[in-house]
Amino acid sequence: MTNFHSDSSLNWDPYFIICGKKFDDFWKSHLESRSRKVLYILALGFDPRMLNGLSRILKFSNSIEDFKCILIKYDEGPSSPSLRYRSFVEKNTEEFEKLKGKFSIFEEKQIKLWSDNSITRRRIGDSEAINIIGNFENIQDFTDIIVDISAMPKGLYFSLIAKILHLLENEEKLPKKDLPNFFTIVSENTELDELIEDSGIDEDPKLMRGYAKELERYAIAEIPYIWIPILGEHKKIQLENIHKWRKPDEIYPILPSPSINPRRGDDIISEYHQLLFDEWNVEPKNVMYADESNPFDAYRQIFYLVREHTKVLAPLGKCRVAISSDSSKLISLGALLAAYDLLKQNMSVGIINIEADGYDIKTPERLFDLNRKSDLYTLLLYHDERK
Repeated sequence: MTNFHSDSSLNWDPYFIICGKKFDDFWKSHLESRSRKVLYILALGFDPRMLNGLSRILKFSNSIEDFKCILIKYDEGPSSPSLRYRSFVEKNTEEFEKLKGKFSIFEEKQIKLWSDNSITRRRIGDSEAINIIGNFENIQDFTDIIVDISAMPKGLYFSLIAKILHLLENEEKLPKKDLPNFFTIVSENTELDELIEDSGIDEDPKLMRGYAKELERYAIAEIPYIWIPILGEHKKIQLENIHKWRKPDEIYPILPSPSINPRRGDDIISEYHQLLFDEWNVEPKNVMYADESNPFDAYRQIFYLVREHTKVLAPLGKCRVAISSDSSKLISLGALLAAYDLLKQNMSVGIINIEADGYDIKTPERLFDLNRKSDLYTLLLYHDERK
């Protein structure tokens, strides 16, 4: 789907997103339209959706002049619950090896999720992700950059995507050759997501690198604090920890609706009803709804909400806004884009994340069967308008 209505205040309006049967049609046409040099970045994990996008793109590899693949490997630590699913990682590795013959260049990037200091052990995955692409010279020769987040933790892809966007937009100011297109791909399956649960949740929330500077600057000042959580199932501990960390003055929850499951929004409200309305006194009118299958819907709603609050509260200085997402990767991209766009416009916004030590899978034997129902989405995040 493509949105043709344009609002000049929004970086991604009009926007471009395709899914389903149009995925292959678009990529075949795009890759065959001219000589292409593609950089494809993905992460190794147990999630069977890891290779859905890459295997489909490689169907058209004969029309690609150069195809470089970067595989991110990350270590969750020796005590991670995810280690019990090592056989799933090995299965994905075997399937990945079968595809490597189609790469012109292959590179592995090792990412540490934890610092080496055992006394002050802290999460550093978001900081490490920023360095996967060091500078513009690392991407300048490509016509297309693709970041596939299907098996990539939020703490990695939020920072990686922000870094690439920053590099491209900085170079746009200079009279240089055409800049690469920048896409993200995600293989979405809410039924599969419901089988995977966080395990060993961090007690302390973390402001993510690339989305923290402005919020930290005003952390102590007496400035109104707004929290926009995108809600997903079974995340009560995460929500409570964020709320305790910095008690917000206003909360504007976002529910995934419409959804593939028509009752999903109602079920989530039912799960958190006491927490939201009885304990935190959230006004019912503050609850917002965003299309589960269109991250640009959440993006627009967050952007307009923050912009209006910033105007209204201007006499007090600035308002601080924290965004968190405990829902699917697709709708979480909406939070990412909103925060990125708002920060560009000098608003005080940050993204809060609570990591898990690993994951539990309710019925692991169903994981790969359910993957057959997954849908592939492509979002265009950057296109050189000078072309």
